Amino acid sequence: MRRLSPQPEAVAGIAIDGETACAALISGEPGEQALQAIEVVKLARPLFAGSPGAAEEAALAEALRQASEAFREKFAAVRVALPDTLIRSAGFDLDELPKTEALRGALLRWRFAREWQRREDALE
Repeated sequence: MRRLSPQPEAVAGIAIDGETACAALISGEPGEQALQAIEVVKLARPLFAGSPGAAEEAALAEALRQASEAFREKFAAVRVALPDTLIRSAGFDLDELPKTEALRGALLRWRFAREWQRREDALE
């Protein structure tokens, strides 16, 4: 078996917002990394404005294809940044706060399970 010589680590980053997709490639030894390529593509259809459909999916796929064109043939770890759609706050009325920590935890699990359509035991 032939041993490969170590290659400088390459990292590809993808960021998506409601109107653009951006892809960047950074490579080099730690402490000496440099930007190799970056591309920003405007989406044909805005995202995150409602329920996504096939047209939004196709627009996103095409934007990502265009944005990653410069480094399509390279091998790199990929990191993806998305808007904080999973982190949001919601209020709901209670007559009184549950008295024990266990009851407060159970209430939160129930509320998040309902909101995110998951089983309560999956939210520990």
